[in-house]
Amino acid sequence: MYVDLVTSIETEHVFTMGVESGVYYSFKYRAVNVHGEGLPSDPTVVLAATIPNKMGAPVLTINADASYRIAFEAPSSGGNNVIL
Repeated sequence: MYVDLVTSIETEHVFTMGVESGVYYSFKYRAVNVHGEGLPSDPTVVLAATIPNKMGAPVLTINADASYRIAFEAPSSGGNNVIL
């Protein structure tokens, strides 16, 4: 089942409410102009982003020349970043 999210778009981005983290959603797009509605696109399936896992503690290294380095490991999951 598909639901119309918007009736007109004047930007590259569409925001919608009620999306749940970690759930797959399917979207179709179609063009509409003064002559009518075009055919819908093939479905685009996306995974809604989730909260990233906790990062490990940073490690501070102080070098002999008084410079320092701060290092950390990236979290095991970045939260399923989704960009359409």
